[in-house]
Amino acid sequence: MAKIAAQKLLLETKLLYAAYRRKPIHNLTMTATTCFVGGMLWQVVPATAFGTWIGVLLLSQILGWIEYLAFKRARPGPQAIKLWQRVFLAQSAATSAAWSLGPAWLISQGVSSESAFFVAVLMSVAALAIVSASEQRWAVVVMLVITFLPPIIAFWSTGGEVDLRISLALICSMAVAVTVGILINASIRKILEAGMRIDSMLSTALIAVIGMDVHGQINHWSRQAEDVFGWSREEALGRSFESSIIPQQWLSADGRSLAQLLVDDGVEILYCKHELIAIRKGGEQFPIEMVLSEHDSSSGFDYSAFIADITERKQAAAAVEESEVRFRSLFEWVPDPLIVHQNGVVVYANVAAVRLFGVKSLQEVMGQKVTDWVHADFREDAIKRLADLGSVGATAPRIWRKILRADGTVFDAEVEAIAILFDHQPAILASIHDITERKRVQDEIQNLALQDPLTKLPNRRLLLDRLKHAVDLSTRSANYTALIFADLDKFKAINDHHGHDVGDLLLQEVAQRLSGCVRDVDTVARLGGDEFIVMLEALSDQLDGAATQAEVIGRKILLALNTPYQLKGITHRCSASIGVTLFTNFDGTPDELLKRADLAMYQAKAAGRNTLSFFDPRLQAELADRLVLEDDLRTAIAAEQFVLYYQAQVVEVTGVTGAEALVRWNHPQRGIIAPTEFIAVAEETGLILPLGNWILRTACVQLAAWAKRPAMAHLTLAVNFSANQLKQPNFVDAVLGILQETGANPNRLKVELTESQLVYNIDDVVAKMSLLKAAGVGFALDDFGTGYSSLSYLKQLPLDELKIDQGFVKHILSNPIDTAIATMMVALAKSLGLRVIAEGVETEAQRQYLIQLGCHAFQGFLLSQPLALEAFEQFVAGQVQPISAHTGA
Repeated sequence: MAKIAAQKLLLETKLLYAAYRRKPIHNLTMTATTCFVGGMLWQVVPATAFGTWIGVLLLSQILGWIEYLAFKRARPGPQAIKLWQRVFLAQSAATSAAWSLGPAWLISQGVSSESAFFVAVLMSVAALAIVSASEQRWAVVVMLVITFLPPIIAFWSTGGEVDLRISLALICSMAVAVTVGILINASIRKILEAGMRIDSMLSTALIAVIGMDVHGQINHWSRQAEDVFGWSREEALGRSFESSIIPQQWLSADGRSLAQLLVDDGVEILYCKHELIAIRKGGEQFPIEMVLSEHDSSSGFDYSAFIADITERKQAAAAVEESEVRFRSLFEWVPDPLIVHQNGVVVYANVAAVRLFGVKSLQEVMGQKVTDWVHADFREDAIKRLADLGSVGATAPRIWRKILRADGTVFDAEVEAIAILFDHQPAILASIHDITERKRVQDEIQNLALQDPLTKLPNRRLLLDRLKHAVDLSTRSANYTALIFADLDKFKAINDHHGHDVGDLLLQEVAQRLSGCVRDVDTVARLGGDEFIVMLEALSDQLDGAATQAEVIGRKILLALNTPYQLKGITHRCSASIGVTLFTNFDGTPDELLKRADLAMYQAKAAGRNTLSFFDPRLQAELADRLVLEDDLRTAIAAEQFVLYYQAQVVEVTGVTGAEALVRWNHPQRGIIAPTEFIAVAEETGLILPLGNWILRTACVQLAAWAKRPAMAHLTLAVNFSANQLKQPNFVDAVLGILQETGANPNRLKVELTESQLVYNIDDVVAKMSLLKAAGVGFALDDFGTGYSSLSYLKQLPLDELKIDQGFVKHILSNPIDTAIATMMVALAKSLGLRVIAEGVETEAQRQYLIQLGCHAFQGFLLSQPLALEAFEQFVAGQVQPISAHTGA
């Protein structure tokens, strides 16, 4: 309802303003009519009355001008419309009354000779009232009634026949005039309402709407026009359209105005979109899109300009164009080869793609079928995948293809595709990656994963895969398969003495010789180090026949590997120990077969090396026993199930000077176990480290206890250390820590090392020995003469004592070589200022001969076997006699 009331008030406002726009013409016409009437009747009517009437008429005109000027100055808003409607009505009524009262008075005075003239004047005034006040319905009615009614009454009251007819005619004229005035007012109202609706629609339009007359003068200016051009409606109305917003350079070259252009070239200009540059109020130029349309005069303006500010659109278009340029530039120089194809035809490709295909320019690629660049074996699948790609944004899985170059060469490629829009048309963007190098690297990685890099033979992983296949096959075939385990003899010595480069050359030569000894269907593999496996398949279905075939190949391998090697100009010899196991219908694992072959190989080594041995089930039993022993040994270390035995070391003059600590395992079920049964297992499993620490700590505790007993305080205690202990970085700190912890005298501790421990990293060994030597710890070289070390090591080592190995002492009286070696050892020890002690002395004759050589310290069964702590202490105290019986070490 409020909206309807507002619209009604706006209509009334427009009607009032329209009425006042006609006011000047109305006033001028009335003044002119007054002057005309005065001039015509001045000589006919009485001067006094006529002059008064003319004066009243002129006064009404003056009041009309005053009213008009007051309205124009006030420019009242909707809130004052009712007041000014009353003012307009009152002034119109006053003017009409002034016009009608004069003729009515004159007629009543009998001046009837001019009646026709008066009637004509009244009709003119009535017509003028209809024209000038038609926007105000009640003003029209009041003006007509007041204009006609007094003369009607005046003519009617005279009673003459003519006057009565004039009165009736005036009555009819008044009725017609009132009806016409009301109809004209209704028409004006409808026109204004239609204009208001148009204005309402135009005001809500997203574009600026400007109306103009045939001369290009603006007579309509929408709210959007105010926003676009910066001119207010009041500022714009009446201005020239082209001078206000259109730059002169847009107009025709011959200087014609927009109005002339519309008349002369209307067909070309009207109803067409024009993009041009417009000017805002501040002088800023900006792009617009304009459509000019023509109207009939009833619309209130002759031409309409519909204008849209396209600055943002232009900016967006420029941004899109710039983006396209940037995209094409990026597309052009992106390092990955890219092609765009539509309906299977290449429409664009970047520089990288041109290079990839081996052509000189893009033109050689464009227009060709994309499948022409795909190898024939892959074309059918490529066509199917492209057809199934789907709508924009759909991607195809990454696929591998063989791609053709322009010269016909083929390369491996990985292709990815996505559906896109290219130049507003569906297309497919394909990225092509040359993966030739990647596949080469992948193949190389695969080979490295399954191939030994040094010998190029299958490695353990590939061997186990083939062995598993052979095991599976053995369940379906009656034929035997042989597994040959070959381990090079004393390869480590070659590696250490001649360098790893020579060792590597040897392994490569061994690989070639092994491959030359077998058939193509057989497998030669390298497990690692100097261990090789040969798998012989499809042997006889009889065990004896298969064993014979395997032995023949094995002997052939032994002979081949025994042939001298020429490596870096030096001749080398290297034999091998070979273990063989046969299987068919085997239900175990490949690892079990390898263990069997490994056991057979160790059996060959135990037999003297450079020989061949078949797997013996007894080896498997020994392996099982060894595993049980290993588990028990771990438990024994945790539970400290060990004891130390002591074997006396006697000097000819002074008697017992010390002892060697020897470990024994006090097994809960088996009783005392000699070290020969478990030390090797401890070394192989790394358990020698915790066991060695226990032996050292126990020995130091005993030394500290003896130091408190005068009869035992002079004794030294020798402890054997393994190579694994000596290699530990914290070896020195561990020894010194135990000495400090137990309170043992370092001068009473003697560390026994074997020659084999001195072969590797002699500098490290000397450094560690020197640190312990500085702390007071003594050193003895055990088993001297049995190792491979150079005698030059002796002068570097901070030794105190040499021990003659029992192997030389045993045959010192019967073997001249052993006698010579023992003699040399005694002389060498004396020349180096070292003490010498012989171990393994079992007879008095051996002891006497050693005394003759100059050796006066002994250890062996002649003097005492290893004794438990209490028995040893009794032996030192002289409470027991020496025991010379051979009861074990």
